[in-house]
Amino acid sequence: MIRRILRPGLLSAWAFSLLAILALASISGPLQPESFARWDSGHYLSIARDGYRIRSCDGQICGNAAWLPGYPLLIRMLRPVFPSQEWCGFFISNVCHLLALLLLVQDRKEKAWLVVLFPGSIYFHAIFPQSVFLLSFVLLIHYLKNEEFFYASIALGAAVSLYTSGLALLFLSNIVLIFKLHSHRVITQWIRELSRLNLLPVLIFAALLVLFQKETGNAFTFFGQQESYGRSPENPLSILYWIVEMATTTPYPSVRTAALQSLLVVFCLLLAGSRFFLRPSGFRRGDGLILFLCSGLYLLALTTGKNISLYRQEALLVPLALLLPERRFLVFAFAILFLLMSHFFFRSLLV
Repeated sequence: MIRRILRPGLLSAWAFSLLAILALASISGPLQPESFARWDSGHYLSIARDGYRIRSCDGQICGNAAWLPGYPLLIRMLRPVFPSQEWCGFFISNVCHLLALLLLVQDRKEKAWLVVLFPGSIYFHAIFPQSVFLLSFVLLIHYLKNEEFFYASIALGAAVSLYTSGLALLFLSNIVLIFKLHSHRVITQWIRELSRLNLLPVLIFAALLVLFQKETGNAFTFFGQQESYGRSPENPLSILYWIVEMATTTPYPSVRTAALQSLLVVFCLLLAGSRFFLRPSGFRRGDGLILFLCSGLYLLALTTGKNISLYRQEALLVPLALLLPERRFLVFAFAILFLLMSHFFFRSLLV
């Protein structure tokens, strides 16, 4: 019976996880789309409704300028089709999540439970941009693997407009491209491929600056408000030590669970890396690219300091699940954390 439950394809695994989340949402309050709008969701919805609004708070920037406009723009475009903004955001997040996972496991059906229950996955069902970013990330991996750099630039452009991790992906993608071009001595080919990959995301980033200038009077308001949240470069090892402290000493169950999730993600990165380098014959073309991009994304996330929303960035590492073994203890650990993090999310204890 248990084996039969654990063997469904991606669609049934995804539907099962969604039903579990809906059940948890109904326990915490009325079952409605508003249940999936917590904390930062309000900023995305306000941008979709009214645009950017800022004010001064004791010399710092307050308002909604610390959130990028890609996801709110999608909500604004599709809003007329739905009865409310919350319905629209919920629909976009869940459809993009399902599409991303279908593309990710199209030839690795045995990884269904690992990708569906990957740590932080509650945010793929909520009114947050994680799902749309994940879809962009999965497409980027596909196009970089096949050296289709123009299409990769479209995925990068979307990522840059959606989430701060998009700039990290742009940096990492250029490293991948340079590695692929290192054997070519023709300078014109370097210029052509680098331009093909970077032109669109750079233009979109410039358009973001113009938008912030128009809406707030300062092109760099986004970075100013980000700085006001205390995000500054730190030693990743010191952040990992801090996470261990949170997992072992904090009296708050939600903080301890989030820290345990971070430790599980670190374990998964080490496990995937060790398996890739010790037994490379068991991996497929493109798996090294996944390992590099996921490791780079997480390392760059750790350098942003004691970021209370690290668990949201960890959710973006779903492609890493393709490099993990299909072990019951991993599926069980993912499932327990999935349920706990979802419970704390609906109680508004996770940002």
